[in-house]
Amino acid sequence: MYVGEWNEVSREEKINENGNLMFHIDPTKSNLNQLKADKLVKEFEKLDVWGTAFWNWNYVSHLAPNFNIIKVTDAGHIQPTKYFRIVEKAISISN
Repeated sequence: MYVGEWNEVSREEKINENGNLMFHIDPTKSNLNQLKADKLVKEFEKLDVWGTAFWNWNYVSHLAPNFNIIKVTDAGHIQPTKYFRIVEKAISISN
């Protein structure tokens, strides 16, 4: 079983105060919505694939959390995020 992350993240190159190239996440352009998730799931079904990962793999350090489908509380409880609910709904609609 593979559990991946579902989101659409847009990073912009910026030069920091030390003159180093950094990548800044633009929250106005970064947000997977239900319509996009539904479309992705439908496309996966057309391809007849059974496992997928939708992510822009990038090993540059950034402030975005490594996990976006769950949150772990300070008490250690796992809570699904809105992205979990989005992909859950997209899959349930397609079935």
